[in-house]
Order: sequence, then structure tokens, then C-alpha cells
Amino acid sequence: MPPADQQFLDKIRKKLLARRESILREVDAADTERRSLEATTHPDVTDEAASIREQEILSQLGDVERRVVARIDDALARISRGDYGECDDCGEMIPKGRLDAEPTATRCVNCQQDYEREYAQQRPPEAEEI
Repeated sequence: MPPADQQFLDKIRKKLLARRESILREVDAADTERRSLEATTHPDVTDEAASIREQEILSQLGDVERRVVARIDDALARISRGDYGECDDCGEMIPKGRLDAEPTATRCVNCQQDYEREYAQQRPPEAEEI
């Protein structure tokens, strides 16, 4: 982005850092909850099964959030390198409105739509529930 957009980049950087901090707090809280659930003994099999499921959910949420942190770190690195806002696919600048709404975006709207269409065609059909 041109140097004139430094104010916009500062705003995005602050937004990314705040989101990163929030996610790390959430993951830490989830890890603490998971450890607490692991330490709890359950006299009832149903309670134990529910506890195991809760642990699985907390673990999955942590994995998802860790991927989001990686995307945030990538966006912060792009800001530092000076190539933040360039579409990975076509090289054009991503509109500020899109970056403001989705600061970790790496594609412009058109390229993202193309990517999603291609991804949808490659995915195997969902198994139908009976």
C-alpha cells in the first residue's frame, strides 16, 4: 500500500493485534477448562461421556483458533514487508473495505469467489443422512 495509507495500516495492525490477543486469551481459557475436565473423575458413565465430548470440542476450538492466529501473524508480516493488501492470485490491490471487514484477506473479492467455486467443485459430495 502507498505510504499515504499508513493511517489505515495502523488501524488494521491494531485490529489484528487486538483479535490475536483475544484469541490467545480464549485458547488459554479453553486449555484451562480442558485440563480441569481431564482432572475430574466421573462416577456416572453418561457424565464421563459428556465430559469427553466437551474436551473434544474445546480441543477442536483451540485448533481452529490457532489457525486464525497464524493468518493474523501472516497479515502482520505482510504489513511489515509492505505487501499487505495485494491479492495473492492476481496481484491487484484488495479494496480497503474488504480489508477493513476481513483484515486477514489474501485475495480480492473476484479471486476469492473463483477460489471458492473451484474448491466447491473439488469437494466430495456430503454424505446424506438417513
